[in-house]
Amino acid sequence: MRKLKTAGTALAVTAAVLGAPETAGTAFANSYTFSAIERCINHLNYCVYMSAHSTYSNSQVWINGKVNCHGTHTTGITWCGVGGGNGTVDLYIGVDWYWTNLVGTTLLWERMDLIPNHVCTSNGYNSDIYVGIGHLWASWYNAVYTCEHFLHHD
Repeated sequence: MRKLKTAGTALAVTAAVLGAPETAGTAFANSYTFSAIERCINHLNYCVYMSAHSTYSNSQVWINGKVNCHGTHTTGITWCGVGGGNGTVDLYIGVDWYWTNLVGTTLLWERMDLIPNHVCTSNGYNSDIYVGIGHLWASWYNAVYTCEHFLHHD
């Protein structure tokens, strides 16, 4: 009789775990997303583009591969990557660069914070810039802003 009760208890526990697929699936499911930002200076064709494919669960975000960065009229992208470590609750990606034809040697930067469940924040160098071409002051705009565009999940 004792063996029957033990076997019955084991079956009941197994049935309870298997009978709740939403809970088990949600805890371990991964969502695959794409995020991108392109920052440009108005009046000019100067833009820098940063993008990444990522995976997130309910507690972590990971970059799949690497952060991709490129720009027009750049004199150099000095950093493009993940800041603060991969596999964190809030994953920061970013790019630092210089552009030709800018007065001075201001280091420009952009950051994007990827947070699970399609939430992103971004910030960067937002001050107006004095451009040597045409002697004008230029400001920024976002030509592309894609926050954790859903691709698929496990």
